[in-house]
Amino acid sequence: MHDQLNFKSIDILLWIMIGISVVFFGSLFLLDVLPVNADSNELMVSIGYAISLGCMILFGLVDIMIAIILLRHFGELPNLLKAIAILSLVQGIFELSIILNFFVLFSFPVYLIILAIYFLRKPQMIEVV
Repeated sequence: MHDQLNFKSIDILLWIMIGISVVFFGSLFLLDVLPVNADSNELMVSIGYAISLGCMILFGLVDIMIAIILLRHFGELPNLLKAIAILSLVQGIFELSIILNFFVLFSFPVYLIILAIYFLRKPQMIEVV
């Protein structure tokens, strides 16, 4: 979006999303790899659940903020990015409610397919250098 549309409003939010992903997967990897004795097993499981739930809530908040920023620029965005904004809002709501988080498994591939369709098509303008 930065190169094709000169849209820089969500750059920081995308970096935050990358950071949350690193914390989420990195900490869960470390919890799986660390040697655990029987006494500390419950503590490790509790830490794993806390990290998972915290990251899910943070993913939801960042998705909602991305949707709000995209919806603020609703008139100047192409139709596929408008669909991304609406899908990001719905996905953020699903991620915030822990009970409906299961539906993100279905909405996230649709989200990525729409993004791929938008960014893999040829540009509709000619650059003159």
